[in-house]
Amino acid sequence: MKYWLKFVLGTLASLLVIMITAIIMVIATFNPNHYKAEISQWVRAQTGRNLNMDGEIQLSLLPLSLELEKVSLHNPDGFKTPEFVYINHLKLFIHWFPLFEQKIEAEILQLDGIRLILSRQADGKANWKNLLISSKKQETSSLPQSNFVKSLHIKQIDFKNSQIVWDDKLTKTHYNVNNLNFSTQVQADLEKQAFQLLEMKLTSEIEKGQDKQLLSVTIPQLQLDSSQQQLHWESELQLGEAKLQTQLQVTNLLSNPTYQAKLQLAEFNPTALFALLNLSYSRLPKTLAFGIEMQGSLTGNNFIKNLVTKADDYQLQLTEAKINLSEQSLETDNLKLQVFGHEIITQLKATELLSHPKLTTQTKAMGTTLTSNLSLERQPNLLIHGTLKLDKLDIRALATTLKLPLPETTDKKVLSHLALETQLEINAAQADLHNVNVAFDESVLKGEVRVQNFQQPALSFHLNLDNIDVDRYLSPKISDKEKNSGMPVPMDLLKKLNVNGTLSITNFKLAKARIKEMSLKFITKDGKVKVSLLNLLPDFKAFFGKPKSSNVAQVVKGNEKRVLTEKIKTLSPLLEVE
Repeated sequence: MKYWLKFVLGTLASLLVIMITAIIMVIATFNPNHYKAEISQWVRAQTGRNLNMDGEIQLSLLPLSLELEKVSLHNPDGFKTPEFVYINHLKLFIHWFPLFEQKIEAEILQLDGIRLILSRQADGKANWKNLLISSKKQETSSLPQSNFVKSLHIKQIDFKNSQIVWDDKLTKTHYNVNNLNFSTQVQADLEKQAFQLLEMKLTSEIEKGQDKQLLSVTIPQLQLDSSQQQLHWESELQLGEAKLQTQLQVTNLLSNPTYQAKLQLAEFNPTALFALLNLSYSRLPKTLAFGIEMQGSLTGNNFIKNLVTKADDYQLQLTEAKINLSEQSLETDNLKLQVFGHEIITQLKATELLSHPKLTTQTKAMGTTLTSNLSLERQPNLLIHGTLKLDKLDIRALATTLKLPLPETTDKKVLSHLALETQLEINAAQADLHNVNVAFDESVLKGEVRVQNFQQPALSFHLNLDNIDVDRYLSPKISDKEKNSGMPVPMDLLKKLNVNGTLSITNFKLAKARIKEMSLKFITKDGKVKVSLLNLLPDFKAFFGKPKSSNVAQVVKGNEKRVLTEKIKTLSPLLEVE
């Protein structure tokens, strides 16, 4: 018995020695470089692109590691640059024993000298599209997919000395992201569906022409735990002088997400950043800053707090706004806009946001109040309708605040009062103002206004103006000849409009002309505004102190019509008077 036991054990030991020797010989003699052609053919079949492997492939099984050098994947035919992506050096080191527990633990994943060239031609063809030719789904592995890998842990991921080139012939933009360095740690428990990115850091330089800006992204922690339904995010992004910090905490992620978020953009000068992003504006602020805090849920109340936006002398501040998606409502309290030392305070309330939005606002500034009550209808056509009301506004005070010039007037008291009330209806085709009531100093304007065809506006109106003394609005420094010409009229604006309207005026005064009643018809034609005097009734009492005979009245009427016609003609060469 002992002899047979000794014989069996000896035989097994001999077989084990032979197997170990064979494995060592295979490891020692296996050369993956002999299979470069087969690897390239497989990649060609999958992508339709050529794979070049100019460096050595170093594969070690004890320990398990892989190193590649000078690997490049080419562009499809027709592109100027041959390479789509190039990797100077790749290194991967994986521990053996965790693999037997269905765990992947990598000591390091390192890529050095990556160059990625993203190109789009003038015809829209891009080199990153159709990277995989085959659209067929890969065959399901015989291994159970759900628990084949239980966890993944990469202690060190490093991308060094890398470059990304963006070359877009379609939009004529070209960017270089140089000196790109990226590092992080990855932990993933696939059974519990928990993922973490730890200490992620990215730095690079973005170049456009001669402009160069430093880009830096730091994420101290990114955690996603599906089993606990939690997400935690912190980050800091810096591009040039702009620094953006964000925080996000989400609970009940898959059921009823509840979140808290904070975003802070430190004050910076946006000129260089906007130029780098190929954005141009006629006037950029010299300083820009932004901050906001949010919290809430998808089914309950959502709060926006401590909203602050600064742009030079302008500052927008919101203490709190409440949004309820289930109730489709929005409500703000004291939305403040600070301009030139003055505060504009708005209170806003909106209901039925997703069905038939209704909006009520009240804005107070510089002693006046603007209120609106608007509704929006989507069927059959988009329609906005409601009321708009502006209380007393001092135009002179507003112009002084906004540093806008006003023409000098004979009467210093004019341009001191404006009030407005109207009903409006706006759709894609036209805008209507009904029951217009404008109080301008001592004058009152009432009527209806319609604007059609917003691309080439057609203006029609029926307005009544009561009590207007034009002499009060004329400059005291102009000559008698210029004074008799009346107020300047914005003819450049009028000639661009298709105008068809009537203006009825009562109690009108201009120089020596005193009109009790008159009606003017305005029609644009061939770039000129045609004015017709439809009705004219002079103020006889102003001339004679008491009514005169019909013959005398007829002479006065004719004289006043002639004087008024001449005055209208002198306003602009674009006016034609009948």
